[in-house]
Amino acid sequence: MTLWLTRLFRYVGLAFGLAVSAVGVPAGAESGRQILVLETGMHRGPVLRTSTDSAGTRLATVAEDGTARLWSLPDGNLLRTFRTPIGASGIERLDAVALSPDGTLLATAGTRAGDEVLPALYVFDTGKGTLVRRLRDLPNRINHLTFSRDGQFLAASMASHSGVRVFKTQDWTPAGSDGGYGSDSYWAEFNGDGRLATTSLDGMVRLYGPDFHPLAKMAMGKGKHPYGLAFSPDGQMLAIGYVDSTKVDVLSARDLSLLFSPDSASATNGTLNSVAWSADGRTLMAGGRYGNPAGTRLLRLWRDSGHGAATDVPATRGTIMDICAFKGGGVAIGAADPAIRIIPTPGAKAVELRSGIPDYRTLGAHFTVSADGHRLGFALRTHGALFTPAEPRLLLDPPPDSTLVAPQATGPGIKISDWQDHRRHPSINGHVLPFDTDERQVSLAVGKSHHVLIGTTRHLRLFDDKGASIWQQPVPGTPWAVNAAENGRVAVAAYGDGTIRWHRLSDGHELLALFAFEDGKRWVAWTPSGYYAASPDGDDLLGWQIDNGRDAAPDFMPVSRLRDRFRRPDILAKVFDTLDETQAVGTADKASGRPDSSKDGLRSTLPPVVTIRSPKDGATMAVRNVTFEYTLASRSEQPVTKVWALIDGRPVPGSQGEEDEPEIGKVQRLTFPVPPRPVTVTLMAKTANAPADPATVQLRGQGTGPPGTPTPAAARLLILAVGTEGREGAHGPETVAARDAGRFVDALRAHQGAPYHTITARLLADDKAGRDAVTSGLDWLHHEATVDDVVLVLWRGPIIGGTDGQAYFLAEDTDPTHPADSGFSVGQVRDALKALSSKVALILDPSLRVGTHPADLAQVAKDIATTASGILVLTAASSGENPIMTGHDGAFVTALVEGLPDTIGPDHIQPLTMDALGQWMAERVPQLTGDTQHPHLWHPPTVPDFPLVTPGTSDE
Repeated sequence: MTLWLTRLFRYVGLAFGLAVSAVGVPAGAESGRQILVLETGMHRGPVLRTSTDSAGTRLATVAEDGTARLWSLPDGNLLRTFRTPIGASGIERLDAVALSPDGTLLATAGTRAGDEVLPALYVFDTGKGTLVRRLRDLPNRINHLTFSRDGQFLAASMASHSGVRVFKTQDWTPAGSDGGYGSDSYWAEFNGDGRLATTSLDGMVRLYGPDFHPLAKMAMGKGKHPYGLAFSPDGQMLAIGYVDSTKVDVLSARDLSLLFSPDSASATNGTLNSVAWSADGRTLMAGGRYGNPAGTRLLRLWRDSGHGAATDVPATRGTIMDICAFKGGGVAIGAADPAIRIIPTPGAKAVELRSGIPDYRTLGAHFTVSADGHRLGFALRTHGALFTPAEPRLLLDPPPDSTLVAPQATGPGIKISDWQDHRRHPSINGHVLPFDTDERQVSLAVGKSHHVLIGTTRHLRLFDDKGASIWQQPVPGTPWAVNAAENGRVAVAAYGDGTIRWHRLSDGHELLALFAFEDGKRWVAWTPSGYYAASPDGDDLLGWQIDNGRDAAPDFMPVSRLRDRFRRPDILAKVFDTLDETQAVGTADKASGRPDSSKDGLRSTLPPVVTIRSPKDGATMAVRNVTFEYTLASRSEQPVTKVWALIDGRPVPGSQGEEDEPEIGKVQRLTFPVPPRPVTVTLMAKTANAPADPATVQLRGQGTGPPGTPTPAAARLLILAVGTEGREGAHGPETVAARDAGRFVDALRAHQGAPYHTITARLLADDKAGRDAVTSGLDWLHHEATVDDVVLVLWRGPIIGGTDGQAYFLAEDTDPTHPADSGFSVGQVRDALKALSSKVALILDPSLRVGTHPADLAQVAKDIATTASGILVLTAASSGENPIMTGHDGAFVTALVEGLPDTIGPDHIQPLTMDALGQWMAERVPQLTGDTQHPHLWHPPTVPDFPLVTPGTSDE
């Protein structure tokens, strides 16, 4: 590898860390090895490679966070995350990805640290998420993967002198290879007639025939290092980008002779190492580190198939790592931010997919800690923040606190030299520190006990005043800031993967980790064994990856699925007292009267795995009653207690299998009616501890279109709106809650005609919103709603926290001192709506009952909007926000009513869906409330989006 390329990838690593998602690896066998990983719904490391299917409907990406992901085009919705088996050290780096032309296979490659055979190539079924093949015994790391246009071959460019290898996709046997390269090969691509081209840092571009025998080889000139390449859509030209230049060359795809070089004279900085052609071949594109003075990376375009003048388009903040064009004129860009930018068509508004991880590179003096380490101050993108593990709580924009101390660069009896000279190793009191050759120091803090804490690109290290190493620990990302508590017991570091971690100062052992999004609204903190505390909407950010052997895809389970066992803020509060997780668990268990948590292994509580054998995904069903064949696999000793079905995310009433007791490993059947329209069918199973991950297939009704076909014309919209402030006794003027409920109903009724021919509503306001009336309204929905209908429930009433730890919905006549007797628990509301056969959305905009304590709205929503319930929940505010107390009571319904007419959406034809409404509310309500109130839509993953109204259409 050239020095320049080494610096390129070092730059990426320094800026964003390696983004290794491993946070702890309990001992275990190859099958069953467990590791905690962060899961934010987006890559957390530089997006290295991108790939699309031939139809332009799917995008595959891979990043340094060890995941490959599949997205829909052009909207950028995440379809599936692919994980590979954990290496012996718990670290997996993925470098390459390719999507087959038909979109059914995803290939990715990486290295499993600590294994005897380091490189491996994995092939996944994109529909099922299963690992269908693992290719091993590879000579070196794979840098790039590409499928042939007909999908019959997969080519891999490799590191060092290993060159290129080609595999037959029919049986994954070798089809050809060339190992005579002089350096790393970073790109390979097929054209339409089966020819294969590769680049190498040895200065060569190579061309192979359909039989994979060499046809031509071209040296690109002294000092040139070819990196990216792309065939023009007609297969006649080959564009080449360089890792050390802004020059781009276009070669003949017949003999590699130089045809021309697009104008790049004005690109005077960085590189244009990645290249691509538009789907119609009329535009040539290139990108890399080339950017403007503001630091924005630019995508350079040449019209007229590369012969036209250059045009620069602002693209990303980080280095452009890969560019791929897709059918219809779209372009997808993978960047080092990390980010994915999707431009659906030229000139269209781009879809930005960003990780939201905080950037701690400039944290410096803003990284402050209390003397005992119990309170930590730091800076997010637009807020100051204070985290207190003992509560635990993340407070935004806290008042100044003089007891929090910034990192100290000096101390009594400590002299540090050459600290900021990255060409030399620093020294302590004249003693040169023993760093590795490629290790660079980035942060430092001097402790009160004459020790020096140093963060480097590879380790967190502690030295004494004589420069002797006390300990070193590997890092999950570059430690941009470090600090040490004055009591000499705790060290803390802010890493490039977006985490902040507390370490025991005596040996560097990790005690606690914190991840918060850059806006501070969602966060999770956890111990190495997975005991955690989180914001109400943050406990899905952490999960367990569980290996099923080297030749099977691992399972992933959010810790929230085992919330009762692992959500333990009491343990986090004890960690700093004991400086030992095991002792903290024992102390917390004893204080709470729990049984010994350490005796229950994670494996014993894992849910089962459901696999649908038939019908196949995308099948057309000609019958009303459909029989589903499925199997169950157990990952624990717990028996499966229930199997049930969902249609479009909604439970199917009365679905029942042929077996009274589901059996592990046996093919079983479940028969139930499926409506003759496009549907998503999901099978669920559960043990006494947790439900399984859903197994899903999309089915077409006979004579219908693909999934996503609009709602049937016969569908109805049923509305139950409750508006009460529960003031007990006679009412005077109409309350705000009652008025808002009426406004909501009137606004929806105005759109009768499309997409619902009938809109029927029951409005329960003030003294008409007693418990009996609400119960009658729920009964009405139960008897009236059908599978083709949509039900909206607005709760504009009090939701309080009871003394028993439960949350309750208060009717007009509920006694707030005994809510369990005359109110509705969260479970009762969930179960009542879950029993409906229609699609259901619950809108929560709580009013105030004097003398009561409002429940945490986000936690209420999370308890209702589960995969098992299939209920969408739109909340008026986020955790900790109280619209009544901020003086903005009613702003939510105002925004809701504003969003229903023609003012929303790009035109008057597109229906307003629940997801679109959620986006509108998330933008509009903060504008109305001075950024004090932030709505959120909780959307279970198995429930398809559905329309509410079609703006501009009404029967009135």
